[in-house]
Amino acid sequence: MSKEITLKNFSAISLKKIQDVDVLQERDLDFIKSVGGEIERCNNVSHKWRSKFIIKNAVLSDDNYPLKSSKYWQCVREELVFFNQLLDHSIDYERNRLEKKKLQLRIDKLSNDQMGMVDKELLQLEILEKDIKMVQIKRDAKERIREIRIWESVKDELNDGSFDINDPETDQEKHWVTRWSNDVKRSVDYHNPQKAENANEHLKTWRNENGN
Repeated sequence: MSKEITLKNFSAISLKKIQDVDVLQERDLDFIKSVGGEIERCNNVSHKWRSKFIIKNAVLSDDNYPLKSSKYWQCVREELVFFNQLLDHSIDYERNRLEKKKLQLRIDKLSNDQMGMVDKELLQLEILEKDIKMVQIKRDAKERIREIRIWESVKDELNDGSFDINDPETDQEKHWVTRWSNDVKRSVDYHNPQKAENANEHLKTWRNENGN
């Protein structure tokens, strides 16, 4: 396509492509054109992954992470997952860029006879698919950064100097004993004997290991 697809014009160019091909009935085409602005707004404001509220109140729940230190170390794990996925996005983006370049070289070598022109159109569609994929990768990468920022923020809020932020093993025992003990208490309230049994087995093993 002559115009580069970006995050800002993605919706508008996508809508134009839908209009350019005979894929919709006129009534449906009129409708999708009428909501084009709203689709663009949704693309600009939506989050693909978790909000800070969900992170603090659902992911880092007191049930699963009863201590500040255990919450902190889960933040570390989550942040590293998102960083590694950001790296994957970067490699995927570069791969698509090179494949797009290769497609253009193939187009340049084709003749201008009837078969050659059809082949060029098909390859241009493949380039369009690469352009769309690259924009989607950029959007995902931006979302990865947004969530990494949240994890950094939550880590800062949790880090009050009361626990070791350099050795994840330091509070492991306290974390798991607290969690298993809480599981036993909650399992009685929630009538979940299997969970209580599992937690008690863990506590029994811990007590035997420590001579308690």
